[in-house]
Amino acid sequence: MGSPPLQDMGIWLRGDTRKLDVACVWDTGLPIDLSGAKVWATFKTDYDEDDAEAPGFQLSTTSDGVAIVGDPADGRVLVTVADYYTANLPDTTFFYWDVQIKTADGQTGTPVRGTITFEADVTLATS
Repeated sequence: MGSPPLQDMGIWLRGDTRKLDVACVWDTGLPIDLSGAKVWATFKTDYDEDDAEAPGFQLSTTSDGVAIVGDPADGRVLVTVADYYTANLPDTTFFYWDVQIKTADGQTGTPVRGTITFEADVTLATS
C-alpha cells in the first residue's frame, strides 16, 4: 500500500460528535478485506507524539470509535469521534489523522490520512 495523499477535512467544531465513513482500498483500487482485521484511527497534533498522547487520541476496533460497516470484504469502516475527545481542546487545534489496518494475514497499511482543524464552538452546554 503506497502513501495516500493528505485529505484536508476542513474545520470541525470542538465538542461535536463527528463520523468519518472510510473506504479502505489497496493501491489497485480493490477493497481491503477487513475480516479479522484490526483497525486504528489516530489523531495527533504532531507526528512524533505517542499514539494516544493528549491532546491527541486513538480509536480502534478493539476499544471504541471504529466499526467495520457491512460486509468486511467491502473494506468500509466508520470512525466516530465522540464529543468528549475534543470538548476541552484550545480554541484552534490542528490535527494529523490516519486510519491504519492490520489484516488477518498480517499485512499492515494506511489507506487514508489527512488533516483536521478543530475550532471553538459557541454553545458549551451539553445537558
